[in-house]
Amino acid sequence: MRTAQLYPNLNKGSPIASNKNAPSLVYFYGLNLINWVNCESNMKEIKKALLDMTDIIARISLFDTLSSGEKKILAQNNTLIVTFNANENLLTVGASDTSFFVILSGKVNIIKNDIIINVVDPGSFVGEVGFICGEPRTATVTAITPVIAMHVNQQNFASLPMTVREKIKDGIISGLVNRVNCQNERLLQFMTQNNSSVKNIKIL
Repeated sequence: MRTAQLYPNLNKGSPIASNKNAPSLVYFYGLNLINWVNCESNMKEIKKALLDMTDIIARISLFDTLSSGEKKILAQNNTLIVTFNANENLLTVGASDTSFFVILSGKVNIIKNDIIINVVDPGSFVGEVGFICGEPRTATVTAITPVIAMHVNQQNFASLPMTVREKIKDGIISGLVNRVNCQNERLLQFMTQNNSSVKNIKIL
């Protein structure tokens, strides 16, 4: 994991970084491509491609309840943004870190017992149970493509205004409830299909 050099404010046209290994083209929601170029010789390309970070945050449902001013606070906090290469782990099963990630660009696999149980797209978040409950990781999260994410740990979370922290917590809890409901629906659908198959076998 690398902290992206996004500073000071991610306004349109501002450079992403001053080093030669920084991401120059950042696409959001479905356009999961990051081109790594020499920033010094491609500044025009960088200025064309860079999206306003505030606009990115506005597209993420976790932050829907934040005011425009609160979203701007997040956008200006460049310590939150990190990058991963393809096949790099964001989270590892059994680890005891207490942070979570909001995927801004790219896709990740959720892996449990060497089985891919879910694919997470931009706009979603992972690792929230460990962040809220402080429990060891129950699954590994691995980047499928190069990934740009918002990394929220206890330290940088504590530095945010209380109103922002409470709204983000509420958003995480709401997301957890929705996730459990979806899993219950899938389980019910599976059980219904399974019972139907058993009845058909008996009839035959």
